[in-house]
Amino acid sequence: MSGECITLEMLNGCVDALKPTESLIVRRLSNSTYHATSGYSSTQIRLVQRGGLGALDWYKNAPRQDDKKQRGALDWYCDSLSYSSA
Repeated sequence: MSGECITLEMLNGCVDALKPTESLIVRRLSNSTYHATSGYSSTQIRLVQRGGLGALDWYKNAPRQDDKKQRGALDWYCDSLSYSSA
């Protein structure tokens, strides 16, 4: 599927129709549309694997910074979870 002419509503409809084992590949999709779409990004999935659902909630509500600073903040958050559970 090409993302060049697809609306966010159309894309969300496709995502919402997916079954749990299915995936959707969209080529030439703008970064802003990708992040506005329903569903979970690979970054969000990795975050849950590392820090649980609390990390996902934190990520969704965290103030946005440039990518390098944000990655550092995510690492800090996951590291703090390790210390608090020890």
